[in-house]
Amino acid sequence: MPVSNYVAFDLETTGLSPDQDEILEIALVRFENGEPIERWSTLLKPGKQVPLKTLRLTGISAMDLEVSPAFGEEISDAIENFRGSLPLVGHNSGFDTAFLQKIIPGFPGVNVYDTLELARIVFPGFKSYKLTDLARTLGVTVSEAHRAYDDAQVSGGIFRLIQEAADKIPAVTKGRIRSIMGNDWEADHLFAPSQENLPAQPGLFDWVPPQLEDIRPLPQEPDAGLRNRIMDLLERPGRDLVLADIAGTSEALDTVVSCALDYSRTHDARILLIGFPDVYLGQEIGAAREPSDYLCLAKFHSAMNLAQEGGYGTKELSDRRFLASLARWVDITDTGSFSDIQITGSLDLAKDLSCPADVSCRQSCPLADACFAQMAEKAQRPVSLARHDRCMSIVGRWDRVVIWNFHEIARAWQWREAKLDPTGLQSILEQEGVLESVPSLARLSKHARGAMGRYGTVADSSLQDLLAELLLELKGTAQGSKNQALERAAASLGHLLDPAEGTVMLVEEGYGEKGRRPMLARRALWPGSRILSHVGQNLGPAILMSPLSGTLRCSAGLQRFFGIEESTLKDNLRHEAETENVLLVLVDEFPVPGSSQYPSYVSGILSNLIPGHRTGTQVLFSSRALLKAVYELCSKDLEAGGVAVYGAGIDGGRKVVEHLLDEDSTVFSTGGFPAYGDPVPSCLVIPKVPFLPPNPLDDLRRREFRGSGVDPFAEVNVGHAALAIRAHVERQIDSGRKCAVVLCDPKALPGRSGWAASFLEHFADLPRATCSAPEAIRRIAQWTSGENTGK
Repeated sequence: MPVSNYVAFDLETTGLSPDQDEILEIALVRFENGEPIERWSTLLKPGKQVPLKTLRLTGISAMDLEVSPAFGEEISDAIENFRGSLPLVGHNSGFDTAFLQKIIPGFPGVNVYDTLELARIVFPGFKSYKLTDLARTLGVTVSEAHRAYDDAQVSGGIFRLIQEAADKIPAVTKGRIRSIMGNDWEADHLFAPSQENLPAQPGLFDWVPPQLEDIRPLPQEPDAGLRNRIMDLLERPGRDLVLADIAGTSEALDTVVSCALDYSRTHDARILLIGFPDVYLGQEIGAAREPSDYLCLAKFHSAMNLAQEGGYGTKELSDRRFLASLARWVDITDTGSFSDIQITGSLDLAKDLSCPADVSCRQSCPLADACFAQMAEKAQRPVSLARHDRCMSIVGRWDRVVIWNFHEIARAWQWREAKLDPTGLQSILEQEGVLESVPSLARLSKHARGAMGRYGTVADSSLQDLLAELLLELKGTAQGSKNQALERAAASLGHLLDPAEGTVMLVEEGYGEKGRRPMLARRALWPGSRILSHVGQNLGPAILMSPLSGTLRCSAGLQRFFGIEESTLKDNLRHEAETENVLLVLVDEFPVPGSSQYPSYVSGILSNLIPGHRTGTQVLFSSRALLKAVYELCSKDLEAGGVAVYGAGIDGGRKVVEHLLDEDSTVFSTGGFPAYGDPVPSCLVIPKVPFLPPNPLDDLRRREFRGSGVDPFAEVNVGHAALAIRAHVERQIDSGRKCAVVLCDPKALPGRSGWAASFLEHFADLPRATCSAPEAIRRIAQWTSGENTGK
């Protein structure tokens, strides 16, 4: 091994900020010849109270911390004496180094090897690089995760495996990795050519990343009634559009996939499943991907030549790490699909190296026979999966197209709509040194910024004229440049100027490092009809499945938005759901709290509700601002009572919902549809009806409803707010448990607002209780414990 003696280190801290948080535990493990021989660790007494969730995560007790020493010169000397002049090893070592640099002068003073960075390069294609997941995949023993000593020893063991595997990487690949990362990379010598001139090898060593064991097994005997319904849907004539009300459960998913496989076999049919989780990918089910999902070998080799010439020296470190991972991944991948490797850094880098969407290069490419996209096309299986956001760009024709959770597809469509960031384009042109060749960009940016201040205005004709002028200038500039970002910008401009029927161009508000910035976007006014038209014409006859089809019945606006006609709803195949197990509690508060008092009002309810319902409570906020304000008001009191509060955007991303079923824990999250596999709350609290912020698209949609005899606000705004909540309620219904939904917004009560009646119509099938906050808390406790509160 190039580095046989080293010290692995790890910290446990109170949080993620070296400036605001403190170290709770320091551990060092000395390795000789890749084997652990000695350890040193200590707990540290913090200067402030440690969050309850941190104590639970680390397994450290508050009592142990209280009797531990504070950091001082004695501990600093002990650390320095133990590590000596040996190099350091850590997992995501930059995090730990940043904390120790604040308290130990001159730290680290030696090479520091990051096993997270190195594992991504040496072992590309793993599903997770979290320390415990990486250890499990590589067979490294983990005895007590999230304690500093164990994590340090695990990272040290992984470092040994990384060196052993790196030694067997082909010499050409090693050279590519070193060229990409640069001469000043601390790990450069780990990839130096070995004394033996090793030939290219097909694998890492004698080991293949485990994948097939993660495939979800299908049931041998699915529910007969549901199976018959699904088979009837597949047997219908292909020209019919069908909306099926299917429960959003794992059992229902399994049944649909099982039926699709059976129908494909018995009818020699090709079926596309859109929106199904990739746990079903296996020998019989493949992935339907667009050509741009695959690595272009010609572009890859050009990039490697550029790397050898030092062309990536100015790239961000995260981009260089991804390129290095890619260089190793090419040796071992069977698919060449970017979905099989974690993309770190800029997504644009992957786009630059992907196959063109129209595969126009096949006739002239010298590597066409090895083209990943072409091989995938030839090997396509009868049943294929695709994500919601890819259904507009994949190529192929199927006998049946089944869209799961159809209510999510419009949101996915919006991510694919044409947009342009003038500020980002200016940065690209400046880097290329060609900004002066595109003078219209400055005028466009100024015009767009002025329009942005007028509440997301629909773009006027003068702005469109500027875009047309910019497109001509940009095309001329892009022809003389190798920067593919300019080509993408030109393509986006072309889509923005396309006056497609049912679309409108907007000036929206975006945010960057320098604050607010204008964004140009072409949006579909009623995206559902465009999506269904595209699917029917380009992919195949569609069967739509959603547990929320009943909600569509209550709103003409939702039907229009999703492109569902009344005739389709009449033919709707509904599932029988037991709604009597979910109680809707409306909190009656008068007078209604104003915006400045609202966080205190919600905090008061939660501070009394959660201690009596300590596990399984999810609070679904309408905005991050309200979540943060309520979190600051009540989290400390709840923690003092032994209930840990996990807030999205504070303690992590949307994955904080994983803590929902932890004992004595509650989760604060923002709205949106629940994800596959998320735990189901037994008590769902809605502090405020989640209306979207004012936007010009909704203005235009309401305008089309005026004079039709319906309330435009109810049809356009209320329906979407109810749909977001109903998605969570359906999961509670399907769980079969006694659950509660607490709506704290007093304006949702009948008579308090013009929209309350139409909003509550979406929940008319649920048992309901309207009462004060103290009474609501009592009724919820009775209900979830099995007592009947009445309707």
